[in-house]
Amino acid sequence: MSFVFTTMKLARGVRVSDVAKTTRLALRTFVELPATAEAVERWLSREYRLALVGDPRCPFIMPPPSTEDILDAQTAVKELRAQATRPSGDFIEELPTRVNIARVCDQVGGLGFAHVDVNHTPLRARVCALFLADYLTAPEEYLLASGS
Repeated sequence: MSFVFTTMKLARGVRVSDVAKTTRLALRTFVELPATAEAVERWLSREYRLALVGDPRCPFIMPPPSTEDILDAQTAVKELRAQATRPSGDFIEELPTRVNIARVCDQVGGLGFAHVDVNHTPLRARVCALFLADYLTAPEEYLLASGS
């Protein structure tokens, strides 16, 4: 697995902390969704879209998820979140081969990571990318959770 990060400047007035909040909300909302295509479609158009960086007008093109796909993606995120509380970093092995994220910076010097949507990416890879962006932006949130 290799990582190549593009650095993107966030739009004027958007802070890295804003992107981090919308990413975390999208993850939390996703794991609580009913396992239906309609629920995923609503999530994609709301929470997911808000967590993305890049052109917000681009349509989502992805294989329609089955109930099994949705449950698999939800399980993957739950497991990644649990594994990320351990300092070993072993969860990296569970990520898809390609994870679409970018390093982001804001006008006040904030640095973080965000998910960039890529057409034809399966649901599981999309939510894993959200997770990785969240983890790389605020690893202490996960590692501090291990002490609680």
